[in-house]
Amino acid sequence: MTTTLCLSGTAFHKAGKNCSADGKLFVDEFINEAEGLVCADSKYDWISNYSTLLSGTKFFLNDVVSDLAAINLIKYDMSVYTSRIEAEDLINVLYAHSQSKREILQNQDKVTFLKKV
Repeated sequence: MTTTLCLSGTAFHKAGKNCSADGKLFVDEFINEAEGLVCADSKYDWISNYSTLLSGTKFFLNDVVSDLAAINLIKYDMSVYTSRIEAEDLINVLYAHSQSKREILQNQDKVTFLKKV
């Protein structure tokens, strides 16, 4: 399956060096799920309209999608991290980071702005 808004390497980087090799097999699925959530949050199909977006918006979308995909990479196998606390801390940081961006995407005035940035 092809991903549009995020490169798998960005999600791997955010999931940390201990990310499960098995989890990496599903990274495209995790990215596609995150892309769907971003489109639903914003009520806009960023994927079909990707070629019309300017760089700033592409960077923003990559950031939020990679956060969400990295969370799923970490959740896939938390036993590969040095401790469960390490994995949970990574998830909590990524979740907080992604939520602030999801709030932006849920505001239609800001979505209109992002279509132009």
